[in-house]
Amino acid sequence: MDFSLDGQWVIMQRGKMETLWKSRIDGSNRMQLMAGATGAFAPHWSPDQKQILFTGFLLDKQPRLYVVSAQGGSPKTVLPLDNRWASVSGDWRTDGRQIVLDVQDTATGGESTIRILDLESGRLSTISGSEGLIEPRWSADGRYIAAFESEEKADFPV
Repeated sequence: MDFSLDGQWVIMQRGKMETLWKSRIDGSNRMQLMAGATGAFAPHWSPDQKQILFTGFLLDKQPRLYVVSAQGGSPKTVLPLDNRWASVSGDWRTDGRQIVLDVQDTATGGESTIRILDLESGRLSTISGSEGLIEPRWSADGRYIAAFESEEKADFPV
């Protein structure tokens, strides 16, 4: 679940089929954002409140990041479909110009890395030293990124 920056709307996954819904915070004006699409998780509003970033299992069995209009419609993958990368989690930079995401090469099965996607240029850059990190989030000022160690890399019992 995520609240819009103006505090008027909530976006959430609902039901056993994990579909994305949007409503006013009082529950009114409820609408399903993607008719027939299931397997959507962890939604995040874009800073301009026009798009929703989410994790989905929509086209294949690999988790991928998608964006859908806050008014509903067809979701679009954040990374090209012809790549071999899975991505479980992402977050918008506060200016809305970049998305930080965890990426794993499904062909090699190697550790995930944290990458930054520049939405204007399409350039994808890897953050040095981010091997084995997952679920990245931008700081409120957009200067820092926090992430978790994956269970495989964690130094503590899980």
